[in-house]
Amino acid sequence: MEVSCDNVEVSIVISAYTLERMNDIVDLLYSMERQTCQNFEIIFVVDGTYELMNEIKKQVCDVNITNMKFICVGENKGLSNARNLGIANSVGDIIAFIDDDAIADPKWLEKTIESFYKNPEVWGVTGHNEALWVDVKPQKLPKILYWMIGDSSYMFDNQNKVEVRNPCGCNMAFKKFVFDKIGLFSLEFGKKGNLWLFGEDSEIGIRIWKNNGKIIFDPSIKIQHKVYKYRTTFKNILKRTFYEGFSKAYMKKIHGSVLSKETDYLKKLIFEDMPREFQYLFKRPIRGSKNIIIVLCAVFSVGSGYVYGSKIYKK
Repeated sequence: MEVSCDNVEVSIVISAYTLERMNDIVDLLYSMERQTCQNFEIIFVVDGTYELMNEIKKQVCDVNITNMKFICVGENKGLSNARNLGIANSVGDIIAFIDDDAIADPKWLEKTIESFYKNPEVWGVTGHNEALWVDVKPQKLPKILYWMIGDSSYMFDNQNKVEVRNPCGCNMAFKKFVFDKIGLFSLEFGKKGNLWLFGEDSEIGIRIWKNNGKIIFDPSIKIQHKVYKYRTTFKNILKRTFYEGFSKAYMKKIHGSVLSKETDYLKKLIFEDMPREFQYLFKRPIRGSKNIIIVLCAVFSVGSGYVYGSKIYKK
């Protein structure tokens, strides 16, 4: 099926909250400039001050993208709020989301549109996210934990389309009617005092699933997602996994017993992946033992977060 980019307009929502990612933002926008499909608008939501927005405008003035809107929140209100503002100000038939530290493949938008046209029954699509290691070596993080950095290679074979419940927030798109039907991203997610709730993308995926909607993973929709050293430190791994478990407890509270995908992942980790890690232990004892310790600590941290969250969100 031949798909013309002229037949559909896409609104691309990008959120930024810190000047520390300025180089990443410029890289992302240059990847938008190189898209084979150019029938799109970019809605850039600055989740911070006007100073940040003005600095971003200065930095991106050399990028050849004419259809770009800027919205400034004025203060940091979180990713869900920024995405909702983007949706409210969009005109596209399809609304796509990509992180400000990602780089889109030149055919990213073309393949997104094509996936909707070839699968007209779907409500949303998500794609292949490849880790782009910036200042850290890949072996610093066991592949079992690649979900932490948004890399899809562990969860999927990256060869076949498959129906999924949870889209990946750094690379996902939905038909606009979806938000009219099921509502916007939940503002309950994000940082709440000293606590952090992850999973606004998974939560909206659950609502789509409950409304008999369909999301597919399409490996042809490709991005690279930058990984910096701080994301692979042992401290960050424990923090990230703890709040992952904590967030799942909240998800269970608001949606009931919907954690079957997470249970399947845990079974795969324990009964398939961990035995392979022990085999690796004999080939490279030092690296293998480090990986096993990291994974076991991560599993314990997820469990601890879930137990703690269950107590806080107990009905």
